[in-house]
Amino acid sequence: MSMHHDPRVRIIGRRTLWDGFIHLEEVTLEQDMSNGVTATLKREVHDHGSAATILLVDTRRQSVVLVRQLRIPVLLQGGPAYMIEAVAGCWMTIPPKSRSPARHWKKPATMSRAPPIFSMPI
Repeated sequence: MSMHHDPRVRIIGRRTLWDGFIHLEEVTLEQDMSNGVTATLKREVHDHGSAATILLVDTRRQSVVLVRQLRIPVLLQGGPAYMIEAVAGCWMTIPPKSRSPARHWKKPATMSRAPPIFSMPI
């Protein structure tokens, strides 16, 4: 997690609960409330690293590319197991020897830079 710069919130404790595919941390903080009271809160933070999504548009067919993804939290809350959504993924550090593209991938005939719609700091 990055350092924050809001004087109304002070991190007073952090404890790792799990460090596997995701990182789960319990954060204890003090927050200055609008009524003048300082509240001590505990929150669990689920962090799986930086992620991004892109909306792939096929202008020739006037369509977009979506994927069907298994979403366990939605399933556990009684929703459908699979959700249709934009292509997304986590940024991962790739070892230098693995940075060359796979030989079976074919370069698209044309590829243009996708214009960003918005960005959000992490």
